[in-house]
Formats: sequence, structure tokens, C-alpha cells
Amino acid sequence: MNRERKPVLLHPFLLALFPILFLYSRNMGEFPLGVIYVPVIKSLFLALVGLVIARIVTGNWRKAGFVTSVFLILFFSYGHVYRSLFSLSSPFSLCTLPFKSHWILFPSIGIVFLLIATLILRSRGRFENPTRILNAVAILLFIVSIAQIGIYKVRTREAEWFEVDRSIFDPVDERLTPPAELPNIYYIILDAYPRADNLLELYGHDNSGFVDFLSSRGFFVARGATSNYSRTIFSLASSLNLDYMDGLAELVGEEQTNLRPARHLIEKSRVRDILSRYGYRFVALRSGFHNTELKGADDYLTPGQRGEFESALIRTTAASPVNAWFLKVSSTVAGAYRERDRQRILYAFEKIPEMARDDRPFFLFAHIVAPHPPFVFDRSGGDVENRRYFGFKSSNHLIDPDGLTRSQYREQSLGQLLFINGKIEALVDSLILNSRIPPIIILRGDHGPGTFSHHSRLEYTYLGDRLSIFYAVLIPDAGKSGLYDSITPVNTFRVIFNACFGSSLPLLEDRNFYTTFEDPYRFIEVTDQIGGADDRWRLETLMQLDYYPED
Repeated sequence: MNRERKPVLLHPFLLALFPILFLYSRNMGEFPLGVIYVPVIKSLFLALVGLVIARIVTGNWRKAGFVTSVFLILFFSYGHVYRSLFSLSSPFSLCTLPFKSHWILFPSIGIVFLLIATLILRSRGRFENPTRILNAVAILLFIVSIAQIGIYKVRTREAEWFEVDRSIFDPVDERLTPPAELPNIYYIILDAYPRADNLLELYGHDNSGFVDFLSSRGFFVARGATSNYSRTIFSLASSLNLDYMDGLAELVGEEQTNLRPARHLIEKSRVRDILSRYGYRFVALRSGFHNTELKGADDYLTPGQRGEFESALIRTTAASPVNAWFLKVSSTVAGAYRERDRQRILYAFEKIPEMARDDRPFFLFAHIVAPHPPFVFDRSGGDVENRRYFGFKSSNHLIDPDGLTRSQYREQSLGQLLFINGKIEALVDSLILNSRIPPIIILRGDHGPGTFSHHSRLEYTYLGDRLSIFYAVLIPDAGKSGLYDSITPVNTFRVIFNACFGSSLPLLEDRNFYTTFEDPYRFIEVTDQIGGADDRWRLETLMQLDYYPED
């Protein structure tokens, strides 16, 4: 008589992989496949340790597998359960509790696990058929996730293998005549920092004190600067390559969603290539934002925090409150994540001045994600006490019934900006004082705050808010350098190379493009629409609404 083969214990390990693959499959255009490697190793190790411990307790591998899988399901679903309960209407929402919500949810999940584990332990079943069923479910989930990732990678394989092709840009004379002593160049991007007139009109703040400070230190401050692109990655790629992204869109196709080509153009930019020929090192600071994490820099400065993907994964698990309590930086989970972001931003303002004492010439790239969310500083530098942590969400992804109202977003954005102003003033004075050779300093927003813009709908976007940016440059004889009030970032290094390095690069026509998250390479030109009648009408409509209209 043939005996039926005993099932192989697969489900604990597949269920350990599924949450990582699922999260990655929802964000494939934003991250390379490599971001999952460390979480996969950690998750498989967690499953293995759990399985061994459960085997010791139960004395049976199949029972141990079930206990482990129950633990993994509860562990990886914790953050999703928390968000679901938090989003319930009053009086059922966690946010209505008079005490910290994790104090009830975390023990509750623990009790559920213990009850299920006890039932499994006391059961006299052999767990062979249940193991087969759970194996089948886990295999199906695994295959579906792998298939989604595989199909996407095949469809975007050209983008995955993208290397910089200079032919996508108009040719320019890249020969420079640098000065005898090379100045350090600081390219500092203040994410979502608005222009002064927009800051006054839309946020009620007169920023003339900050502008006057920079002017007194020799900066040229553009009064009408706009961003070439509504999205960070293209705004930076175009400026660092002295050209528009039309050629890139033609090369990869407007239907492309993989952002690797644009990221590659930032890390292997034309500016970096040109300056390296004359002895410049490329230095980059960790931004916390994956698209500008330039780990291939000659020097990569980091406070050693987790990457964006791994942090997002942790927030979906029961490790989130444990991590917060372990760090002991805050009494709440949200506070712990805000503290991590605070330290990353403060690290940039501490580290950049130290570079001024380095005698070797360098080009420093610092993308500081502020005043852009997460909002972690009030105007005096104190913490912002939001009950939930929203990560890097912005615009319509954050101005939402589950997030912030438009007025809250506007208030917190302004508070963070005012704190950043003080840090910039101290930074500027330190760089000027401690630099042996007068430095070149570029301070600019990549786009506006987004209080009145939508990531996917132009009809819900006030372009005057999204594309008007703060822009200030310190170079010798700035007033005679060719800088002008309506400059866009694509001309930044053309002007600087002409003024300080003896080139004669022609300036490009200043143009502006809106692009959506769903179709990032489909650039919609809006140059003539910014601040126009239709644009103002959209602003007036949004001003009356706490949230964006439902689609």
C-alpha cells in the first residue's frame, strides 16, 4: 500500500517573503530590486528562529510551522490593522482613545497569538492536510507577487539596464578654464521651498528678512524663479545635466514608469563628469529619499539610518512600536519616526559646515527634505505632535481625511520652513567664514510646497504653488554673472560655468512641465499657464476645500 508523502514545510518561509514582495510590487517604479535583499534576509532569519523555538515548545515540526506562520501573519499585518482602526469614524477610531493606541493594540495582538498558539499546541491533529492547504496558499501568494515583479521588470528592462547616453542631450562645449584655485561648490536643494511672493500670498509670511540676509552675504536671489519640472527627480536631473528631459522621455518612452534612468542621470550627471576632469570630488549627503540617495558618490555622508523602503516595511509590522520603545526617543511610535527624520535633517546642517575645512576641491550635493514633509519641526525647532507618522507623503497623498487638512498642511509647512531659515543662515555664515577660497553656494527649491497641487490631476493643481521656487546663488560678482530673476534651474550651471569657469554656454529657453506619478515621463508643458486665469481659478477652488475633490 502506497503511503501518502508528508508535506514539506514551506509556508513559514513563503509567508515571511510575501509582505516584502507585496510592498515592493506596489512601489517598483520608485526602488531598484536591491532594496529588498536585506529585509528578505532578516525576515527569513525571523521565520527560522521562530520555527526552531516553536519546534522546541510543541515538539512537532508541522505544529511549529503553524505557530510560526500565525506569528508572521500577525506580525506583518500589525501596521495595516493599526491604520484601519485609526481610520474608523468616531467613536471607534483609535485616535479617540485617551491613551496611547499601541498600548491596547499591541497586547491585543499578542493575546490573539497566544490563544491561537495554545489551541494549536493542545490539538491532537497531525496537521498534514492543513499544512498542504497553507503551503498552497503561501505558494500562490508568492507566485502572484513574483509574477507581478517579473512582468514589470521585463516590461521595463531597458530602463533597468539604462546607462547614461549623452546623445539624449544637445551637445555643448564642455571645456572649462577654471581659476587657479578651485572653489568648493555647494548644491543645496531645500525640498518644497517656495518663492517669497508665493510664501506671502499663500502662507501669509513675509520672508523678506531671510531674503535680505542672503542678499547681505552676497547672494543673488531670483524674484521670479520657477522649477522646470513639478517632480523632484526630473527637476534635479535636468539642472545637473544642463538640459531638458525630452531626450530621456523619447529614449525610454512616455509609457515608462521605472525611474532608474532619471536617478542614474542625477548620480552620473554631466556636471559631475565635467567637474571631475578638473580635480573635483563628488560628495553627497544621505537624504532619506531614495531617488536622491547617491551612494556612488566619491564620498557618501550618512548618519547610518535605515533606507526608505525598509523603514516603510517596518511601519507595517509589529516591530514599529517595539522599535520606538527600544529607541527611547519618544513615548509614541510616530514620535520615534519623527525623531529619526529630525536627526537626518540636523545631520546635514552639522556636516556641511565641516566640509568647508577640506582643502581638496569638491562638489557637494545635499538634498535636504525640508520644508517638505514629514513635518518634524515647528518654527522654534520643537516637535510637531501629529498622532500618526505620514512619512514622505505630500500634497493630495497627505491632504486627505486620513491625513491633514489643507490648513494644517499649510501651517506645518510654514513652521518647518521658518526653522530651516535659521539653520540656513547659520550654515551660510559658517561656510563663508571657514572657506579659504570663497565658495559657490546654490540654494534652491526643487518645486513648491504642494499645498495646492495634486500629484496626478492637473485640474486640481495651482501651478503657481507647485512650480514657483526659492532660488539663491552665491558666486563672485553675482550681479554681473548673468543670473536673472526668472531663471529656471536648467540654466544654473550654464550661468556658473560661464561666470566662474570661462565657458560660453548658451542659455536655454526657460520652460516648465507638469508630470504625474502614474506617467512620470509624460511631460505636459505648462509654461504659459503658471499664474494665468485658469490657474488662479483652480487656486480659488482649492482654497475653499479642506481636502481635494473625490475622483
